Amino acid sequence: MATTRTDSKKKNEKKMPTQSSSAVHRRLVKDFTFTGYDIMKDVPPKPRVESEEKRKEAETTAAYRIHCSKANTYPLRRVESQFMSKVMRLRGQGLADAGTRALAVVMAKNNSVEEFDISDNNVHLKGSKALAAMLDTNDTITDVNISDNQLGSVGIEEVCSSLASRSKTKSVKMSNVLMCDAAFNHIANLLEVNSSIREIDLSRNTLGDTSAVALGRILENTETLEVLNVSWNHIRCQGAKAIANGVKNNVGLTSLDLSWNGVGAQGSVALGEALSSNRSLRVLNLSRCNVCTNSAFALIAGFKENDTLRTLVLSNNPLPASAPMLIVEGLLKTGNTTLKSVHFEGVSVSNDFKEFAESESTPLKLTHGAVVANRSRVQSVDLPQINYV
Repeated sequence: MATTRTDSKKKNEKKMPTQSSSAVHRRLVKDFTFTGYDIMKDVPPKPRVESEEKRKEAETTAAYRIHCSKANTYPLRRVESQFMSKVMRLRGQGLADAGTRALAVVMAKNNSVEEFDISDNNVHLKGSKALAAMLDTNDTITDVNISDNQLGSVGIEEVCSSLASRSKTKSVKMSNVLMCDAAFNHIANLLEVNSSIREIDLSRNTLGDTSAVALGRILENTETLEVLNVSWNHIRCQGAKAIANGVKNNVGLTSLDLSWNGVGAQGSVALGEALSSNRSLRVLNLSRCNVCTNSAFALIAGFKENDTLRTLVLSNNPLPASAPMLIVEGLLKTGNTTLKSVHFEGVSVSNDFKEFAESESTPLKLTHGAVVANRSRVQSVDLPQINYV
């Protein structure tokens, strides 16, 4: 019996399928190479090729985090995500001086960012010095916006000193940086020595007539500055006259924003004279400049000779409802055909003006404030003769 069971077992073993060594090898390769590592061949997977940009971004991010740690501040993802971009916008990120110093060290070697916006970040003197040191080394940034920070006179001096020697700087924005007349001396020096600057924003500071007189002299001698914003300052009639005199002899400025300053009647007369000679200005903003009806007539008299201005803004001025219609009629009587739009936002207008503005035959784009009922129909008047001296 024992022999019979043994023979039966041998027969069953013979019936079991057998696998060759090559078949086993193929199965093992199939089962174990899904990870990319072939254990049968002992060949490691090909390494991932990292782009040069990714490598630089990783190195910059690592350096930024190290400097943040040294400055006892936290790194920001908003910052890290823009190291390799052409535009770095960091407005309102709460960097303060510590965060600004950490960022400035890294940005000194950055060659990607061209537009650098660090506005509204509670930057004071220490941060200003760090930014100045960064600008001394970095030669890629062309547009600098450090508005809404507490730079003060010393901080402004530090930044302007660095910007003065930069040949690639095109735009400088220093709105609301605690700039007074004394600090403007640094701006004046910057504009005199750096002819690459095309745009400068000095709005919402405390610049008075002293600064305006200096600015007027600069405008007389520069041909490269194209956009100037000095709105929301303390400029009055004498300062406005000085700027107007600079505009009169200027050949490069295309946009001038004097809004929210006390231009008044004398300033308006001077600007009218400037427009009669200027051949480059395209946008003039005199919103909230204490321009009354007679002042406006003095201004638009200059349009008889001007053939470049496209946009005139007279919004929020003390004009009666009848004035906008009279002003527009006066403009049309000058024969000027280049002016495209006149703005009277915040100024009440008559029904006549509203109908004229909405007419398809109106040659100008007109905007205005509330419409009030006519007390009497607005009558056309002759444009006053202005004898400029």
